[in-house]
Amino acid sequence: MLTLLLVTVAPSLAPQEPNSTPDPAAAQDRPPGTTLYAVALSDGRTLLVDAIDSGPAGGLTVVRQGTRQELDLASLASTQAKPRRFILGTDHLGRDLLSRVLHGLRTSLGIALVATILALTVGTLVGLVAAGAGGWLDELTMRIVDVLMAVPKLFLVLAIAATLGPSRGLLVTLLAATTWMPIARIVRARTVTLRAAPFSTAARAIGCSPRRVLTHHYLPHLAGTLWTLGVLGVGNLILLESALSFLGAGLPPPVATLGGMVAEAALQSTPSWWSIVFPGAAIVLPSLACAWVADQITAVR
Repeated sequence: MLTLLLVTVAPSLAPQEPNSTPDPAAAQDRPPGTTLYAVALSDGRTLLVDAIDSGPAGGLTVVRQGTRQELDLASLASTQAKPRRFILGTDHLGRDLLSRVLHGLRTSLGIALVATILALTVGTLVGLVAAGAGGWLDELTMRIVDVLMAVPKLFLVLAIAATLGPSRGLLVTLLAATTWMPIARIVRARTVTLRAAPFSTAARAIGCSPRRVLTHHYLPHLAGTLWTLGVLGVGNLILLESALSFLGAGLPPPVATLGGMVAEAALQSTPSWWSIVFPGAAIVLPSLACAWVADQITAVR
């Protein structure tokens, strides 16, 4: 529920547009806690200034990039300057880092959540069918799963995304397609254990069909395991999606992605620490939170 809330609410918490700034030259690489004042000019432009005071003839005296400037009344659209606060600072293009982190968090969480749901669905179905069928079908299915698990998923996803061109749908599909196999193995192993339980024997003895045994008797017992796998899956896929974005195979600009922000900052000759630390923290903290929640689910069980 918290993940869904963050995915839905995060963009509305952004104080500014994530991909634009009215005055890039004055706003670039500002440290956390900076406050600038937006001065609207009569020609439609907006200046971001460090300090503002009344000027001669009803105009304004401003300090911009360390230089004192006089703005007469005719050049101003309004003498009222609006403060703009950059809580996490700005990046090398003058964009508000807090807004970009919030939008990037929604992107990573959204992709990870949908991909995890797909992977859980496929993995659970394959694991249940393999364990329920048994025999040669079980063996064949598990050998196919073993082969697929042996393929390096990061390299595979990176190659396909770079070849076809990244998009949200493609990333979700690729991430789900490369992460359902461990789920299938765990579900199959747990189902094989349940198959030998007394309630399973009783269900078959009273004439329950194999499908009913799987869906009405085994699946409820797998709920805790699936919740744990799902929460851990979201955390792992946030890391994987961020790695793809860092390597240039994630969603292309101007979409804000956490890995892409870290990559952009790292490519600068003198990167500002806040442009790396805050997006990096937004990658690490949700993953740690998912691991903690998974531990709590396991402890409750």
